[in-house]
Amino acid sequence: MTISLDLVKNDEEFRNLQRDPIIVNDFKTDTQEEKDLILGKIMTKYNSDVMDSVPRCDCGNIHGADRKDEYCKDCLSYCSHRLEDKIESILWARVPDEVAGFVNPMVWTMLTKFFKKGGFDVIQWLTNTNYTSNSREPSEAKLILAMGIKRGYNNFINNFDQILELMLQIPTYKKKQNKDELVGFIQMFRDKIFSRYLPFPNRALLVIENTDFDRFAEPVIFSAINAINTITSIDCSLIKPKLWVRENRTAKTVAAIAEFTEQYFRDHVAKKTGLFRKHFYGSRSHHSFRAVITSITRPHKYDEIHVPWIVAMGAFRTFLQNKLERRGYTLNQINEKLNRHASLYDEELNDIFLELINESPEKGIPVTFCRNPTLGMGSIQRVRITRVKTDVNDPTISMSILIVRAFNADFDGDAMGAQIMMDNYMADMSRALCPHRNILDPNTPRQINDHPSMAKTVVSNTGNWFKEAVTSQPTAAMEEFAL
Repeated sequence: MTISLDLVKNDEEFRNLQRDPIIVNDFKTDTQEEKDLILGKIMTKYNSDVMDSVPRCDCGNIHGADRKDEYCKDCLSYCSHRLEDKIESILWARVPDEVAGFVNPMVWTMLTKFFKKGGFDVIQWLTNTNYTSNSREPSEAKLILAMGIKRGYNNFINNFDQILELMLQIPTYKKKQNKDELVGFIQMFRDKIFSRYLPFPNRALLVIENTDFDRFAEPVIFSAINAINTITSIDCSLIKPKLWVRENRTAKTVAAIAEFTEQYFRDHVAKKTGLFRKHFYGSRSHHSFRAVITSITRPHKYDEIHVPWIVAMGAFRTFLQNKLERRGYTLNQINEKLNRHASLYDEELNDIFLELINESPEKGIPVTFCRNPTLGMGSIQRVRITRVKTDVNDPTISMSILIVRAFNADFDGDAMGAQIMMDNYMADMSRALCPHRNILDPNTPRQINDHPSMAKTVVSNTGNWFKEAVTSQPTAAMEEFAL
């Protein structure tokens, strides 16, 4: 099994909503006003580059700070700051009458990708009896029918486990490499696959911008709009649709939401310009630091790094606060001292840095040292902080030249980042990243890798051990060396 995020249990999310949701099943769309109202709940429209900070409802009839949180019966929304609205689903679909339930869109996407044959969507064909495709019906579809599996959304939901087991016996699917991963995922999240309620995307994600020249919108929003329109008013029509029609409309709704979710994550979240890189990968995590690297010129061990004063004051601020509190400082005095000496040397703070280093079992604070991109083995290594520079004018991290090869780094302005190992457990688990473990080639057993400088680390390490042995027990060391 791979590592994955937990699936959301939609029914539980529905019960925990802070405000009353709008159920689209019961929303009539007989008139243009009713259609415009539901469209206002689906997307956000901007008519200028200026964001309105005055609290208001969706239609604007109720506005002003004095009417904040007041409910508007015309547009079915609360008067609130647009920038403070929580990104939770306002529109929800309730499973239509006599329909077995909704399939989680993430699971639907996984099933669709696994069973798809060319351009033919086997899952949609199995659940939607009106499904048509430009691609020829594959032989797998005939095998499914030959197994006695009937087409229909309710049949698929009610006999999900049996149908999945039978379909995985088809030779095309049985030999797929990720079959076990799919089965394991289904078993792990079995209680979250089906639900009575299905959320639609918050309108903050679906934006239309009106300008003097044209109207602009992301193409991805149309999948979400199609999903909402497909199931809207399904339970309040003058003529109640037949069961098979409700089943097909439910299948189309789930498929459309799954398509929107996948496309939105692919184009707006996961790609290089997406939200993850902007707000997570591109930001600095806690207890970490980054600076330009230089070489250590004094005698040292290959796994040592020396960090600048300014960096250490930020990265070890929590440690410094604890140490100063134990020395009798008040909270205000601690903050005043740390702020004043953020870029100014202080003897007492330097003593605390030395104390932190000496308290470490390895006589150095373990960190993982990284240079992006982390492509090959050795691009992240575990090293030790053995010194905080007292020269506040030196903003660089000094490291050993013996380990730069694996990082593919040099001293012409390259910057590297480090993450502090906060406890002994993290320190022990990170030992696998120590520089001396980069000797062997991970792709070829019993072969030295192509990092020539790695041999120097072995020589340096052996020399340091021998020097320490000679210093502590000269006679025994010389005899062992002679042997």
